[in-house]
Amino acid sequence: FSVKVLVGGHSNIPAINFSYGYQQGWDTFKETYKNIKVLEGNKTSHLIKYYQQLMASQEEDVAKNRLDRLYNLIDCLINNGQGIMTYCKNQQDQVVYILFFGIDNKRAYYLYGAGDPSSKDRFRGSITFWDTFRLLAHKYGVNQVDLEGINSPKRGWFKMSFGGTINPYYQVYKR
Repeated sequence: FSVKVLVGGHSNIPAINFSYGYQQGWDTFKETYKNIKVLEGNKTSHLIKYYQQLMASQEEDVAKNRLDRLYNLIDCLINNGQGIMTYCKNQQDQVVYILFFGIDNKRAYYLYGAGDPSSKDRFRGSITFWDTFRLLAHKYGVNQVDLEGINSPKRGWFKMSFGGTINPYYQVYKR
């Protein structure tokens, strides 16, 4: 057997402080971007397009059949009540950022997310994550998120900016 050690970041949603102090800062932030909306809904085709563009910008090629499988997986999880997709719209009502989380009886798992690379809307990813954490807690009763894949050298820092603990997990392969 060969073993590959990976790491994920777990963050307890109550630890993502929704207290008065946090709320005050958030309200100021949201006032600045009061015309930005984060909504729940299925925008899988947008996510696939943005994800492909993100990977290309990081010089990672994604095969068409992998994108097709990704599309089917996302739709299947959403249709079975095991996933949610949120998206951020800017002042021009354009979708500029999308997140997809899988959900089970333990926690929500951040699986995919990407933004419109042509968008100049700052903080769109952060706004989408924060509003999605709030939605997961209040609507779905989720109190922990797994921001899987924090070891990615090109994307892990952003996930860890939301706090949490680093937890190793293992992939075991039979040789």
